Amino acid sequence: MLPDGFYSKSLITDTLPNNVYILKVDTLQKSKPFIKNNLNLGIPKKSSIIQQLKIFPNPTAENLNIEYNGIKRILLSNMNGKMVFKNQTVSNVINLCDISRGTYNLQVFDYRETLIANQKIVKVE
Repeated sequence: MLPDGFYSKSLITDTLPNNVYILKVDTLQKSKPFIKNNLNLGIPKKSSIIQQLKIFPNPTAENLNIEYNGIKRILLSNMNGKMVFKNQTVSNVINLCDISRGTYNLQVFDYRETLIANQKIVKVE
C-alpha cells in the first residue's frame, strides 16, 4: 500500500510496432489505452514556442498564468483523463479556485489548433 501522491513508471516501447495497446495495472485493477507511434507529434524541446511560453506559478492555489500571445483553447484534465476545465479563450489566466487539490494535465492550443503546451500542473490549497 502506497501513501497518497503521484507515482510514475517509464515504459520503453522502442521495440513495439505502431499500434494501440492496453496497459493493465493489476494491483490497481485498472486499464488504460495508449497509442505507440513513431510520428513526431510532440513539441520539440528546443522549440522557439517553448522559449516564448511561460506557465506559472506551479504549484498554485488560485490562478494559473499563461504567457503567450495567440492562445485559442485551454484544456485541464485530472490524472484519470476527466476534463475539469475547458475554455475557448483569449484570457491568459485560469482561475483554479473551484478545482480540488491534486495533479492535472494542462494542454494549451494556439489559433492554428497546434498543441503548444502539455504540462503537469499541481493545485494546492
